[in-house]
Amino acid sequence: MSRHLHLFPFIETNPKMVYLDSASTSLRHFAVSAAVDEFSCKYNINLGRTFGHRAVEFGNRIDGIRDTIKEMYNCKNFYFTSSATESLNDIAKLLLKNGYINNNSKIVLGIDNHHANILPFEAISKNIKYILLNKDYNLNFDQLLKLDYIPDLIALTLSSNVLGGYLDLDQLRTVRKLYPKAILVLDGTQYLASKSIDFDSIEADFVVGTFHKMYGPSGLGFTLYKDQYLDLIPSKVGGGNIADVTIDGPKYLAGGLQYEAGTLNLDTILSLESILDFLKNHVYNHEFIDISFFDRLDNFTLYRAVNADKTFCIKHNTMSSFDLANLLSIHGYIVRVGSHCCNPLIHYLKEEGLIRISLGVYNTNYELNNLFYLLKKL
Repeated sequence: MSRHLHLFPFIETNPKMVYLDSASTSLRHFAVSAAVDEFSCKYNINLGRTFGHRAVEFGNRIDGIRDTIKEMYNCKNFYFTSSATESLNDIAKLLLKNGYINNNSKIVLGIDNHHANILPFEAISKNIKYILLNKDYNLNFDQLLKLDYIPDLIALTLSSNVLGGYLDLDQLRTVRKLYPKAILVLDGTQYLASKSIDFDSIEADFVVGTFHKMYGPSGLGFTLYKDQYLDLIPSKVGGGNIADVTIDGPKYLAGGLQYEAGTLNLDTILSLESILDFLKNHVYNHEFIDISFFDRLDNFTLYRAVNADKTFCIKHNTMSSFDLANLLSIHGYIVRVGSHCCNPLIHYLKEEGLIRISLGVYNTNYELNNLFYLLKKL
């Protein structure tokens, strides 16, 4: 039986529904709404623009949250964004604006990347190579290690939002040793929803995440990055990241503060005090239900990486995936159907639309067993 069901308002208000779409967005921890109420009633402060003891108190709490994130993922440098999509777009623009990449850069992408980790780099360079999958539906590192050139940038996903596989971090370190000058960008949105990372040890240049897949609020992402990118010219400008503006031009804040233009999503940031504690003490040590028994489904094609533990896709061999998803919805199962914002991967698999089943810490053996027997009836 899963734990912590009482922490998620959706479950309490929808007891007959089974939520199996956490790879899209996880259920929201009650701390999010509690933080919005606390912010509205106690603070209602625009950080860095309001004076007084309440402003100091609130600022200290936000700084504490920043410190917790840096400590949790062993990364000295961090900034908030509105989403992982914004983070990846911002990274591409930062690297272009500051001369790290250009229109002729050699860029390597994983075929299982989410669109957000493809399109920002395709918009810069057409010199793109895709790394395909091995027979276990994991990234084929042999292709990556046997390139006939030295790439300028490698962008990969730490965990597939379609096949559920996890990158082998030891092999990732081998890639880093082989291409020490390549910029390594990692999409951590699915990985950080169930596993922590040690940023320094994986030697990536950038790792991005988003809290709406981590039991937290929507509209709040983040970027972890190496020291060498600490004081770049920002890709976005405006209130919040400027030290001074004269008729001769702007002077930007330093130390990473220049990357947070505008007003942050402050009320939901406050919820991270509880969300980060929940991740650290309950999510990152959670053992997910064994999903391997879905391999025994007749009349289905299963798409699941060999090391997947919470996300996989299925296709009935005769019924439309969209019809099947509708049928599951009638029985109270909330799943995702389509290409899952991974069209290159879906084309590579020669499919049109797949049903995705993705778990959270709130899913139970009972729910999965009932789903299995419902699918067998088909």
